Amino acid sequence: MKTSAAIWSAIAVVLVAGGAWYVFNHPVSVQTSGGLNIAWNQSGTSTSAPASSSAQASLTRPYSNTPMKVLLQLPDDYTIDESYRYQELGPGKDILGANFIIPAAVADGTNLGTDSSLSIEQLPKLKECTAAPFLWQDGVAVRTIVEGSTTYSVAAATGAAAGSRYEETVYALPGTNPCIAVRYFIHYGVIENYPAGAVREFDRAALLATFDAIRHSLKVVQ
Repeated sequence: MKTSAAIWSAIAVVLVAGGAWYVFNHPVSVQTSGGLNIAWNQSGTSTSAPASSSAQASLTRPYSNTPMKVLLQLPDDYTIDESYRYQELGPGKDILGANFIIPAAVADGTNLGTDSSLSIEQLPKLKECTAAPFLWQDGVAVRTIVEGSTTYSVAAATGAAAGSRYEETVYALPGTNPCIAVRYFIHYGVIENYPAGAVREFDRAALLATFDAIRHSLKVVQ
């Protein structure tokens, strides 16, 4: 019996050691509010992959913007606005770009605003291409995210007014000049402000999965 116990004890030690080796040498994924699975490795740097969703729209519509020198893929039913200007920075500080607005069907029956969108934008004359200059809110936290071979400078801001929330997340591409960024704009009503059963909460995971897929399709040809 003592021999058997010693054998099982040795096996347990091996299993624990093996588990510790695996955790130490493999990234651990955590879900963030931005729809990304961030994996932290032992050196403390972060890598990420897009969140998956079975409700993610298929990207079957190619889009190119010659002045901005970008290519990407869109769902068929997104509305394209090439006269788009981001104007939240104040007079004379408009950011030009192209906006891709969700179809009304995505928001129908939910608390999601039909003006929710993804946009591609450019800022010239930046000393460093980061996400912060694209946002109206001062002092935003900027972090670096690596997805595959692409590095992003990422920052986010949230505004509130009259029972609505306005979430913006900007993914800038360091090294581009003019600085190119992708903006997620999500407008929704506070669900508690609606009569019970009047609307359902929008599918955030599916919306972010589609936005992520569009962003990952982006190619800069400059």
